[in-house]
Amino acid sequence: KAQRPERRPLQWITPPPCSGSSSSPWACRQGRGDPRSNPSNPRRPSHESDVPRHPLDPLTVREVNRVRELLRAHPLFASAPSSLFVHSLELDEPEKSVVKSWRKGADPLPPRRAVAVVRFRGESHVLGVDLSEGDGAVTPLPVPASGYPMMNMDEQTSLCFAPFKDEAFNASLLRRGVRASDVACLPISLGWYGPAEENRRLIKSQCFSTEGTANFYMRPIEGLTVLVDMDTAEVLHVSDRGAGIPIPAAANTDYRHGHSAPTPAEAQAQGRHGYQTVRVPSMEPPAGGPGSSWSTGTRCGGAGGSST
Repeated sequence: KAQRPERRPLQWITPPPCSGSSSSPWACRQGRGDPRSNPSNPRRPSHESDVPRHPLDPLTVREVNRVRELLRAHPLFASAPSSLFVHSLELDEPEKSVVKSWRKGADPLPPRRAVAVVRFRGESHVLGVDLSEGDGAVTPLPVPASGYPMMNMDEQTSLCFAPFKDEAFNASLLRRGVRASDVACLPISLGWYGPAEENRRLIKSQCFSTEGTANFYMRPIEGLTVLVDMDTAEVLHVSDRGAGIPIPAAANTDYRHGHSAPTPAEAQAQGRHGYQTVRVPSMEPPAGGPGSSWSTGTRCGGAGGSST
């Protein structure tokens, strides 16, 4: 039986920083997407002291932290709180009639309760958590007879690296002449894959080449799919059927401005056929007169109603 890999506990409030790796998938790179990587950004206001003011206000930071404390101390999970993973946490909204009858400034808020969907040692749990003053009761709720909780971000990140621990997968990369450092495998296709895989949370990973472009989705490694157990990170099957299909070239796949340049032949064809270099759309009037400039040398809606 596969050993359960060690995984860090769920980060509840602050998302994990980007790794800074140049091959990190999901466009999670140092300096991109993480405001903490730019010290010049203004400090964001704190919401630690926010309180709900309406019956349908989402859970506050304080309430989320209280749910964490109550769940980690619950008898079901107290033996190993680091093995508790929260997949969904939201307000248990009061009945519509209660919300409609509530009057701001005149009535107190109805009792607040959260609903959490969690996984603990391979088992799913749905729990109601009382957020009113007092002990904070945690009540088990019915668990659906089929299906599993959605994949959370911790799982999504860790499962990106699961295929590289499998010998058959690495052998396939060698046969294709692809360096493992240039490969990103993304666990995207969550699903049910037949009776033999019942009672397991499985996901299929599709792999891409990151060599020469940030837009690795344009460079799929065709025919290479990996089936992974989400709870153990065990690779169950490697489907390798497209070894003869070449990986698309990286040229002109980068969506970032200024990172793609035409080849000499393409540049010559553009000049021969009258292609124009298109600029970023702008509503600013061009220097030569009224109208909106959309591309180099083009003006729309100029004087006299003509366009040149």
